[in-house]
Amino acid sequence: MSTIAVKRAIGYFRVSSVGQSGEHHVSLETQSQRCNSYCQTHNLTPIKTYTDIASGRRDDRKQYQSMLTFLAEKNADVVVVQFLDRFGRNPKEILRRIWALQDIGVEVVTTDEDIKEELVLLVRAGLAGAESKRTSERIKANISRAVSKGIHVGRVPYGFDGVKDIVDGRARITQFVPNPSEVSVIRQMFHLVTEQNFGYYRIAVKLNKEGITTKNGAMWEAPSVRVILKNESLKGTLVYGKRSRDHSDLITIDNFYPPILTKGEWDKLRSALASRRGMHGRTFVSGYLLSGIAHCGYCGGSLVGKTERREGRPYRRYRCRYNQDARRLCDHANAHLATLLDDAVLEELGKYADKNKTLEILKASRDKPEDRAGELERLKHDSMACEKEFQMHLRLLKEGRISDEQFTIANDPVKTRYEALLAAQKEIEQSKDRQRKMKSWHKELVNVLSTFAEDFKKLPLAQQKAKLMGVVKEIRVYKDQIEVYLRDVM
Repeated sequence: MSTIAVKRAIGYFRVSSVGQSGEHHVSLETQSQRCNSYCQTHNLTPIKTYTDIASGRRDDRKQYQSMLTFLAEKNADVVVVQFLDRFGRNPKEILRRIWALQDIGVEVVTTDEDIKEELVLLVRAGLAGAESKRTSERIKANISRAVSKGIHVGRVPYGFDGVKDIVDGRARITQFVPNPSEVSVIRQMFHLVTEQNFGYYRIAVKLNKEGITTKNGAMWEAPSVRVILKNESLKGTLVYGKRSRDHSDLITIDNFYPPILTKGEWDKLRSALASRRGMHGRTFVSGYLLSGIAHCGYCGGSLVGKTERREGRPYRRYRCRYNQDARRLCDHANAHLATLLDDAVLEELGKYADKNKTLEILKASRDKPEDRAGELERLKHDSMACEKEFQMHLRLLKEGRISDEQFTIANDPVKTRYEALLAAQKEIEQSKDRQRKMKSWHKELVNVLSTFAEDFKKLPLAQQKAKLMGVVKEIRVYKDQIEVYLRDVM
């Protein structure tokens, strides 16, 4: 007659603060439930639990140290945690602790992730100095897991209402639905930006005059408009981690919300807002088409529209702002009649009406893409070599053949080389992405320019400015010459 030995398990639960314990993906209650469920399905006998409310970066946590003492006396066979980062935040400490426990016959298991995969992330975290990478991977997995169960996380953004349902005995938001009145306001904001060239402040003023309030019933201000129009939820995307100072590991989940704007509308909105960047607010309320958009070709100062009277007759002119305000900055009396300069710019843009010819011009203006596939492959190969070298150092550290100080001395050059390799890989990928975006934008730009002059004349001034800023990056004006530079990306 044979018997099956049942392994003894202890649970370790941790949150960073009392306030954090309410978050569903790290709550002490959830960690306890996961531990009990895991023990039942894996034939483990739970005998004890340890709980800390302290930062994982501290290794002197009272309950953590008590647990290690308990384990050192071989009173248990398995430690159960929900996620490995509940064990701690220091990659080297976690690895050394797991190795030490393995040496005395104690296994560490995780209920909600693949521990082998997580240990690989730990190695990379130690190598690249990017613990946030592990954290973002865990949070993304948690969010994805919650979404798959019908649980929606995060605040309810403007434009949506959260629909709650009972999940695991608690009321949770399980769905986001468009709020018709708020969607209407967002559509109004969209048209004000893209069609009438409004900025955040002017939008806020207009909404307040119309008696439209915010979600909380307050008056609109420019920052609140900005937050709404820059939120990716408008196109249906959840972006997690913006509140963190380090935005290198933002977590993005597409199709999280029902989109309010189409992809084309979102791109149009971003382009319209980007075209305003760096321009003075008076540019958008001026009664002159090119005021603030065109610049003096000699000094770079803005050409400002002004009405002058001579012999009782008004003359609308553009003049270099620097020449008027401080002639020491520009000694060129660069002035032009407004109607003549406006027509000259439109005539210059009219040269791009031929689609095929324009496409060839734009294609020639793009940097010739380099075939850097071989270089990218070499960088990836060298990165893997760095990882192997780091793992060798870890093995020597585990075996006690080198000290912590020797490990640091040996690993620092590897870490520096590894980070440089990753940066080089990123630069190549960004270059490829920029070329792709430029190619896509140029196809769209060709279609816009083919009928630009004809469509332009039918629009009111505010919309003319918006349309012009959507295709033109810069206009340089000299006394007898103008140079028009088209946008290379949206």
